[in-house]
Amino acid sequence: MIRGTAIVPDLAPYVAQLGAMPGVQAVVVAAVDGMRLAASASLSREAGERTCAMVSSLLSASRAAGGAITDSASVPAVGQVVVESDLGFLIVMPAGENSTLAALAEPGADIGTVAFEMSRSVAALGRVFGTAARAEG
Repeated sequence: MIRGTAIVPDLAPYVAQLGAMPGVQAVVVAAVDGMRLAASASLSREAGERTCAMVSSLLSASRAAGGAITDSASVPAVGQVVVESDLGFLIVMPAGENSTLAALAEPGADIGTVAFEMSRSVAALGRVFGTAARAEG
């Protein structure tokens, strides 16, 4: 079982619950600016911080690409981004207005079930996942 560590304490049990799913190797929750809010305890602090920065950027880039490919000035809503590699599947989705949830599932994992459970967690924790935007300065 993967335990979770969190800067936002309410997130740790949900990170642990998602991380306990068959085939899930790691879970992170990132603020929109890429800061780590929570990560699987199996990740080092550095790996968690690096992963949070990357998944936040990946979701932002997906939004920008969606607008660019349609030549639209508006930013599309992205439901999820799935990256398939030899290591498995990285599933990234918005978690509230200012947060991102991501999970790495091994190659044989049921990613439909993983994505469904991630969506349920986002819905259940909308208040917690909807991290307020950081003030500048």
